[in-house]
Amino acid sequence: MYNEHKVVLQLSVIESFGVSVAEAMSCGCVPVVSAVGGLKEVVKSDYGHLVGRNQTPEIGDAITDAMNTFDEKSVLAQEMVMKNFSVKDREQKLIDFIEA
Repeated sequence: MYNEHKVVLQLSVIESFGVSVAEAMSCGCVPVVSAVGGLKEVVKSDYGHLVGRNQTPEIGDAITDAMNTFDEKSVLAQEMVMKNFSVKDREQKLIDFIEA
């Protein structure tokens, strides 16, 4: 489903990490997310948008910008996720944790 879309919205009030956002970014979606919790760690302005809570005009502007910069930001989003959250690295960290 992510492959069929350009933008992913996650306007959480509280968020621990944002795995679904990282998954969407790995498929090329440009994220527009609340500036809360782990979402701030996953999404940076180079490849997505952080918006304030209950900031409807800001959210609309961020979605418009995400659509207008899709070609550039989607590639950056994919590259960041693949570099920092690859399945191979996560697999190895899980194995290390289990074996410790």
